[in-house]
Amino acid sequence: MTSKLKIILIVLILTSCNFLNKKNEVQEGFYDYYQDGDIIRLPLKEPYIMYSANNGEDWVFDVPFGDFLKGLQVSNIQSVYVENDLVFFYSDLISLPGETAPAWIIFDLDKKTSTYYRNYDQFIKDFPSGQKMELVSSTFEKFKQKKKATWMK
Repeated sequence: MTSKLKIILIVLILTSCNFLNKKNEVQEGFYDYYQDGDIIRLPLKEPYIMYSANNGEDWVFDVPFGDFLKGLQVSNIQSVYVENDLVFFYSDLISLPGETAPAWIIFDLDKKTSTYYRNYDQFIKDFPSGQKMELVSSTFEKFKQKKKATWMK
């Protein structure tokens, strides 16, 4: 065999192996459970997620829109719920304009707005669905086991 023929055969073999490997790769969907290194994620509504880089001890949401939180992170998220285009969070320590305090936060993903409450009773009066919030830790465990969070149909 000539050296050119050997090179062509080697290239063909390597190319076919690479093709077979890519063909068998599993593509994760947005709502599927998977872990990226140390980062675990909880899908909210595509394309929005919350994540933890410390094994679920602190959950974070990067805020892509809104009046007062745009470009910031909501961290220390304790509870979460999603209903239609609304995402409800409770954070026990969030940086609000002029203070750091616990708050209930609603993100409207359709309108790209955010609202926060310092008073739980007012929050529930305005958004009764907020009562459905669950601890992030239990929501994540359900998601990890069943591959679905409460709000995922």
